[in-house]
Amino acid sequence: MTATATTSSEFVGASPGGVAAQLRRLRWAVRSTLALGVAASVAANVLHARPNPISQIIAAWPPLALLLTVELISRVPPPPPPPRRDPRRWAGQWRRPDPIHA
Repeated sequence: MTATATTSSEFVGASPGGVAAQLRRLRWAVRSTLALGVAASVAANVLHARPNPISQIIAAWPPLALLLTVELISRVPPPPPPPRRDPRRWAGQWRRPDPIHA
């Protein structure tokens, strides 16, 4: 059995509804993998901490903070694209003067 990566070229021949369903499944797979990793890290940190509830809470905090940070960053919308400029209007603005023909 070989592992294959999902690329955008695999989505080219698919129907639009099929692509959305594939991306939703992939998104949930990524989130569940992250949650599983955070749970394993929390368990390892708590088991490694001293048998004191305060120590265990402090030990569990870093992976939970990482999960919260990743979730918050993933929800930030991208900035809007810059406005398009008319190339005819801006074409001569950055040209250097020609010393021969000046």
